Amino acid sequence: MRKTLIRTFIVLMLFISNGLSQDSLRLVNLYNSTDGPNWIISMNWLSERPISAWYGITVQDSSVTAIELPRNHLSGQLPEDISQLTNLEILNLSDNNISGELPVSLQHLVILKSLNLSHNQLHGNLANIFNSLKNLITLDLSYNNFDGNIPKDLGVLIKLEVLNLSNNNFQNSIPVDIFRVQNLVELNLQNNSLTGSIPRQIGSCKNLQILDLSRNKLTGNIPKEIGKLKNLTQRLALDHNELSRLIPTEISLLSNLQHIWLNNNQFSGILPFEIGKMESLRSLFIYHNNFVGPIPLTVGNLRELEIFYGQNNSFGGNIPQELWFLPKLKMLRLENNKLAGIIPGDLRILRSIQSIDLSNNRFESISDSISFPSSLLSFNLIGNNLFCKNKSGETDSISFVSQDDIANKIIGLDQQNCDDNSWSSFSIGTDNIDFEYVKTDSTAERKFWITSNNSVTNFLSFQHFDDNNFYLSDSLLRINQDDTIFVSIVYSPIDINNHYDVLIIKDINDNKIKFISVVGEGVESLIPQRDNSVPWKFKLHPISIKTDSDTINIQYDVPEKSKVNITIFNLGGRPIKTVIDNIADAGFHTFAWDGTDDGENLIESGEYLCVMQSGMFIQIQHILLLF
Repeated sequence: MRKTLIRTFIVLMLFISNGLSQDSLRLVNLYNSTDGPNWIISMNWLSERPISAWYGITVQDSSVTAIELPRNHLSGQLPEDISQLTNLEILNLSDNNISGELPVSLQHLVILKSLNLSHNQLHGNLANIFNSLKNLITLDLSYNNFDGNIPKDLGVLIKLEVLNLSNNNFQNSIPVDIFRVQNLVELNLQNNSLTGSIPRQIGSCKNLQILDLSRNKLTGNIPKEIGKLKNLTQRLALDHNELSRLIPTEISLLSNLQHIWLNNNQFSGILPFEIGKMESLRSLFIYHNNFVGPIPLTVGNLRELEIFYGQNNSFGGNIPQELWFLPKLKMLRLENNKLAGIIPGDLRILRSIQSIDLSNNRFESISDSISFPSSLLSFNLIGNNLFCKNKSGETDSISFVSQDDIANKIIGLDQQNCDDNSWSSFSIGTDNIDFEYVKTDSTAERKFWITSNNSVTNFLSFQHFDDNNFYLSDSLLRINQDDTIFVSIVYSPIDINNHYDVLIIKDINDNKIKFISVVGEGVESLIPQRDNSVPWKFKLHPISIKTDSDTINIQYDVPEKSKVNITIFNLGGRPIKTVIDNIADAGFHTFAWDGTDDGENLIESGEYLCVMQSGMFIQIQHILLLF
């Protein structure tokens, strides 16, 4: 200790003679206050070298402008007089063991641009520290033990671009003052104890690229103003909160967003049809919520999607064919839902897939010609209705289990829920209702039938989600044994747009559920009568088997002048031929394809996929070619 004090005194005398007494004294005090002798790197500190040669110190015009000592085993407390380094622009002491409270005197560092004290043991509240630090661009106090309210005076830091207060103990609501900082690029408040709702003022931070409010106690809904964050490209993390209600359709305006994490909340209703507009998504985490209805077919537009976790919801109906056409999908988890229908036979189109989990659903059939891409490691089918007695009392069978390369990747074929009667107590006449070209000052009505499959009287409940545009007169109906009833749904569009809804029909007695997707097009009321020769929506018509013709006719409808792409793929997901890739006028079109690939070589006989895309629209048709 005595040697250290003597050394310190000698160094100070040298600095005084060199005219650097003030800044040098503050640095020596920092060294002593944070256990300098035990730092990992302390090169040249307290030496006769100029302080510009001290490890982690930057000097300009005889003043210290930066102290950067991250991951250097600093401990103890920050000295009060560090604030007297009045020309300091950068202070980075992250990833150390500094404790105590943040000195209020830091408010005197008025030209400070970057303050990073993350991953330390600091505590206390942050009141009355930041209101004068108006040159701050980066403020990172994450991974400490700060508590109390997030200070409102952060709202005056108009130059702030990065605010990271994650992994602390902040409480109460998010102050709306933060959202006055319109230069924010990253806002991270993850893993605190924040309560209340997400402020609507969040829409004013239009430069945000990262928004992370996860692992708090936030309630209410996602404000529709979220759609104003057009630059939100990297991450929207709202997971592990208590958020509820419907996902606003405005979230689809975040067309460049790569990662969205909404899992572990209480969201309900349907997944917005408009999700297909988010074409840059790479991960979609919506598991552990209360979503119902079918998975929208527009997921087929998410061509960059690598991870889709939708487990532990109440999704029902069939998995849309379009989902099996995502070329970059690696992980698909949809276990613990109410999905049903047939598992497709050829999954080679998912050429990047590694794991699929469809366990604990209601799938009833799987093809014995099923095939996988080489990338697949596991396919979990535990707890479905496969190989159970069908309605006629017969038992399905399958033969692929003898193929070791297939069977070894499938989990749970012998663990099915055959005691659970999967047969619905009623059937419906359609699973899709279209309202074509309805004016905003008028209404249209569609009827569908429901037939009882029971020998007893049942009660059916009805639920849907878009009360503004669609109307259902009854929420509960009685259906007698072996009877058929007709139900009406009315569409009255409130604006010029496409509207989507899902009608959920539930047998109260047997808890059986079916879904009907409802689509409506609202158009301007004061326009001339529409030309009936112009189709009202995109459509790729079925393609017949071709055996005796030199060409294959591909027919498609375009409702308005649009960019259209039609490409032929093999079942392994490889593009064979781009037959259409241009602007198409509104109307009905036919293209004669000669059966050649992009190299003008005649392709082999077999099964192929014809995929039509235009904007958010995607449709797939199978082609069987027998040359």
